[in-house]
Amino acid sequence: MPKVSAVGWKVAEDTKEEAQDKLTEKFKLPKEETGLS
Repeated sequence: MPKVSAVGWKVAEDTKEEAQDKLTEKFKLPKEETGLS
């Protein structure tokens, strides 16, 4: 895997986790119930 793609994938993973954390906080649900796990 090219290095740029690896970095892009890492950024995408971080973004997904951040969005999941925001949903968890907003709706006060366990992460496994947000549907993003």
